[in-house]
Amino acid sequence: MEAYPLLQTANATNTVEKLSDPSIGDSSAAFRTKTSIDGFPVTGFTIFFVKKDVFEALDLEGTSADYATLKNLANVSVSKIR
Repeated sequence: MEAYPLLQTANATNTVEKLSDPSIGDSSAAFRTKTSIDGFPVTGFTIFFVKKDVFEALDLEGTSADYATLKNLANVSVSKIR
């Protein structure tokens, strides 16, 4: 089964924007995605980070995605890495 079959059949547009470094872990990056599927807007945020030998990617998507919430979750996650 292919991932995201709805996107393959819908009239979808996507944009990706790199955000400023969220300063999480030893190295990190953040992106905002904006998708419109048949006029229905979906916003997403992704944070990638590395701490020691651990790589994590956290993603939050929805009609009211909140970057501050995702950043808080990433900070909790990085604090658990020993």
